[in-house]
Amino acid sequence: MNNETRVTMRLANEAGTVSNSEGLNLQVSFDLIELQVLVGGVADRIYCYGCLRFRNRLEPSIMSLLRSQSRLTLTGDGIQTDLCLHGLNSFSVMGTIREMREGGEAKRQDSPCADPTQPLVNEELLHI
Repeated sequence: MNNETRVTMRLANEAGTVSNSEGLNLQVSFDLIELQVLVGGVADRIYCYGCLRFRNRLEPSIMSLLRSQSRLTLTGDGIQTDLCLHGLNSFSVMGTIREMREGGEAKRQDSPCADPTQPLVNEELLHI
């Protein structure tokens, strides 16, 4: 069976915030890509990952806090999602990408993302 990977969403250089439940709120720019794996032409797994650029220099205590958080929330360009940092600049989406409109209401069904620990079918798509 042939496997194919398609880009279903790509956001580049978008403004946003990374936050947690304890009140951390950091301004970032981010890139995000969502990939849909098709197995024999049938939709299978979805993978989402991206890159972060912090607008302000991070204090060492904030860097330690970011690294210790299991889940953070990324909000920007009409989306909100939970993420897991792999380093200070790379992340995987954990759960769904919720698209938001004015007033915080969803404008389409959430986009589910797969477990980022599973390998991608097409490794060259890792670079945004």
